[in-house]
Amino acid sequence: MARKRLQILVEELEKEENLSKKRLEETRHAFNETAKTARTSWSATGERHYSESQLTILETHYKRLKKIKNELIKASRIKIPDKITTPSFLELILNGKKENFYFLDEPINFSNMKTISPASPLGRAILGKMRGETFSFSPDGKNVFKGEILEIE
Repeated sequence: MARKRLQILVEELEKEENLSKKRLEETRHAFNETAKTARTSWSATGERHYSESQLTILETHYKRLKKIKNELIKASRIKIPDKITTPSFLELILNGKKENFYFLDEPINFSNMKTISPASPLGRAILGKMRGETFSFSPDGKNVFKGEILEIE
């Protein structure tokens, strides 16, 4: 059985990766242009330092996206696990409401997709659970959230 929902996330990551690559190339160009003038001006030297910092941030982000995408591609080729593991797509009932999540070692932010990691309170509560099992967790030590695993993909 194909892991179609992981493939959907791969497609979204590819779009983000391409956008990140474009930003990286633009920033690298700006950095190189700024570096040419940095020798003659204190202000240009500050701009060069700022550009270098931005370049480092974008390179790190781009590499992280590629790494996550490659992990998802690899996982999408193997059979759907019986127990919750990363990476997976999950359908849960959480406090009476049906919720969908991507369960990833490194959560990523997409406005239309929710991600959780094994390090989160919810992630710790569901890791290793099987379809049909129930769980509960308390993120703040006061409120208790309860749920059930509906689907693992």
